[in-house]
Amino acid sequence: MAAAACRLAQEIAAVGFDVPVAEIRRPSRAENRACDARHVAMYLANTTFGISLSRIALAFGRDRTSIAYAVRRVEEWRDDEAFEQSLQRLEGLATAACRAIDSGVAVKMAAEAQP
Repeated sequence: MAAAACRLAQEIAAVGFDVPVAEIRRPSRAENRACDARHVAMYLANTTFGISLSRIALAFGRDRTSIAYAVRRVEEWRDDEAFEQSLQRLEGLATAACRAIDSGVAVKMAAEAQP
């Protein structure tokens, strides 16, 4: 469950930052935009999906302290009004995705898409 939630957070952050999800998942450091998107994905996994820092660390292949740093960094960015609005949209998308999954809508849609 935690790994799937982290993958979903990565996908959402990739869309929000217009970077390939592969850049967010890279094990090494990336360019600033991809790094920022990775930090937001970690933040969403923790705050929106309620995944522990240790489990996020496993899913992202990082140390728990790196996850804690990313969460603090995103919280500091929230002081910027433009960033806050963007993050609220991503949080809304993450919450809606959770509702769709919980209601089984996502499972039904996937089954209908099968040939």
